[in-house]
Order: sequence, then C-alpha cells, then structure tokens
Amino acid sequence: MNVNSYPVIIDGWSVGRLEREIKMFYPLLGNHWVNRYDEPENTIEKYIQDCYSMYYEEKYPTAQGFEWWFHVFTSNDKGIGFHSDHDETHRQQEGTMKYPLRSTVTYIRDSNLSPTIILNTQTGKYPNQLAPFPPTEIVVSNPDDGKLLDFDSRYLHAVLPPNKGRITLMFNIWDYRPSNLPRHGTRTTVYDLRFYKNIPEQPVPYLGAKFDITCDVADKRISITGSDDKTDGSTWLIHQ
Repeated sequence: MNVNSYPVIIDGWSVGRLEREIKMFYPLLGNHWVNRYDEPENTIEKYIQDCYSMYYEEKYPTAQGFEWWFHVFTSNDKGIGFHSDHDETHRQQEGTMKYPLRSTVTYIRDSNLSPTIILNTQTGKYPNQLAPFPPTEIVVSNPDDGKLLDFDSRYLHAVLPPNKGRITLMFNIWDYRPSNLPRHGTRTTVYDLRFYKNIPEQPVPYLGAKFDITCDVADKRISITGSDDKTDGSTWLIHQ
C-alpha cells in the first residue's frame, strides 16, 4: 500500500508546543488553510510549512498550500468514520472527486488505544466508486508522540473508539486552494520546532495475533481483521 510511516520527527518540547496551541484553538470550527509561502501566524502553520520543506517539497514541488485541522478526543465513545480526503465543496457542487497530492497525520498525544486504520479501498472519480471492495489489505498505524504518517488521499481511513486523550494534527498537501478554506487568523508566538530527519518506513507485514471487527464502510457492514499489537509507533500491513 502507498503508505509511509516516519519514526518520531520532532522532539518532546516541540510536541508540547503543538499540543498547547491545539488546546488553545480547540474547538476548531472547520478546516483551515495556509499557503506554502505565507508568513506563519502561529506554530501550527510554521510546523506544517517546515514539515513540508523537510519531507515533501522534493516529491511535491507543485504544492500551493496546505489544508489543516486537528482532532482532540475527550471521551471514548467518539470516532472518525471511513472516508477519503477530497475537495468537499467540489464534490457537493460538481458531484465528482478531486484529491490532495498527499494526506498526513502527526500524532501529538498518544492514548495507546486507537490506531489509524487505512484500507486499500479507494474512491475514484465519483464518491460511490470503490475498489477494491471489500478491502484486501489494511494498514494499522499505532500512535506515538511526534510520529508522522502519510498516505494516498484516496484511501478510505478511519479512527475507531476508544479514543479518550488522543490528539492528532492533520494537513493535506494541495496543488490548488479548495474553496471555503479560510486562514485561521490567530497570531501567537511562533516557535521554531526541533525536527529529526528520518527515513520513511513501509508498513511491516503482521504475523501476530489478530482479531475481527465489524464496521460501517460506505453504508455497508463489513468485517476487517486487525492487529492485537499496540506497540507505540508501530505500523502494520494486514492481509484480509
């Protein structure tokens, strides 16, 4: 699968700075935008621009900017259903799908409970085009504070309960600016965060104990096979 996992890319002090700013901005109303060459107004914007420069600029040189948002889970009964990342306004107006160049997740606070689950099922030109379905492979990404994950935006992905204490920061890399994505507009002290330069790792085929879980995907109930392993930062590929 087209998924990359990076061991921790920022140190604990930097994770703490991002966590404090996320909590300052919580709750976040909608997704936001920062251009590639904007002067950053806060540490979240600075982190996104620096992360792109260090890890993605060479691969995606046509990027115009970044859509960003975060999740802060305060209870165990919430989750994020399976979806692909796309231009939602375009889908609503035109009925077709347009995708970012890449989707990313940065894990800020590790609840040690809820991995990111990515199916090899992709949406196509239209939202109801799914292939393969049911999925034949999944990736299970266990959180670790400061870990970076990226993947093809067309993959269906989700976070299932329990989640209490889990904090993640997401940004998508776009070669145009989708409609209805405002700048956040909040100025804070902008910190230069401390990055590690790590090589991307591919998900490791999982051979350990597994379990089956039933979930809703595209209005259908399916069963997927997951991993019993909860090791911080591990990223597993599981054949279905």
